[in-house]
Amino acid sequence: MTRAQELIKYTSIRGTQVSACMFSPSLLHASVMQNFGVPDRHGTVIVDNHTVYMRRDRQNPNLMYVYAFKNEPTNATEEWCVLL
Repeated sequence: MTRAQELIKYTSIRGTQVSACMFSPSLLHASVMQNFGVPDRHGTVIVDNHTVYMRRDRQNPNLMYVYAFKNEPTNATEEWCVLL
């Protein structure tokens, strides 16, 4: 692991470590779509309160560049779980 990779924050989504930096995304196998789901036409998918951004590598279609951001609640009522 290089020094630059050590400085990047990672987040764990469904057991996979994903970069939290859009300038240095994780390079993962395309099979991550089985865990995360198929992205929309903009390359995003919402998984476990994270917005995951994916795009394919141009030289190797079996690889994907992936980074994620944790979604923040928009108001205080979204922080509480309601059981019915």
